[in-house]
Amino acid sequence: DISQSYEEVENAIQHAIRHHQDKPVDILINSAAIFYARPFDQTKPEEFAEMMRINYLGSVYCTQACLPSMKRRGTGRIVFLSSQAGQLGVFGYTSYCSTKYALKGLAESLQMELERENIYITLVFPPDTDTPGLKEENKSKPKETQMINETSGLLSAEQVAKKIIQSTRKGSFTCSYGINGFLLTCLTCGAQPVTTVSEIIYQSLFIGLLRLIMLRVLKSFYKLVKKAKQIP
Repeated sequence: DISQSYEEVENAIQHAIRHHQDKPVDILINSAAIFYARPFDQTKPEEFAEMMRINYLGSVYCTQACLPSMKRRGTGRIVFLSSQAGQLGVFGYTSYCSTKYALKGLAESLQMELERENIYITLVFPPDTDTPGLKEENKSKPKETQMINETSGLLSAEQVAKKIIQSTRKGSFTCSYGINGFLLTCLTCGAQPVTTVSEIIYQSLFIGLLRLIMLRVLKSFYKLVKKAKQIP
């Protein structure tokens, strides 16, 4: 359990390193996450805490435990699985969005620290992914959340994994999915690092237009939320 204590995580990772003849860690993929899809006032404080421990602190613990090995090696790649819910606030995801936004801040800050160590970050923003966890979530997901999520489509776990591999091999800081994901990543780039000239061009030229488009999308989401309240 990566959420209980740093010592447990460190011991597990050191055991794995010893099992592989003390070879240093090459790549770390932080993908553990849980979610409770409920309105804010129906989410228990302990559920907020549990999600923060697993979704955020679990990634912190694993990264801290692997970092000394990467520094000894002189290179490495750390992957954080955020979400499109780490770029856009969504009805019913107050607890989940919070943890995924936290990963974005962690990744951006950590990249500034580790670039001089030749260690690089990839921050992943997948949409809904067809996994057992999603099926379980859908059993109790608010209808407002379901209606919003349906606008972004559904990917298989294989599709998500394939794009992560491609992005890490290219050395990309961000990894997005489809045209909607690409545009959302451009729009929410803020002060995040770039790895290609094309990213600079897209973000510089289109961010104003994308803001107008996003406002229209947001308006449609707010309408969906109001409409859902009228559905028995």
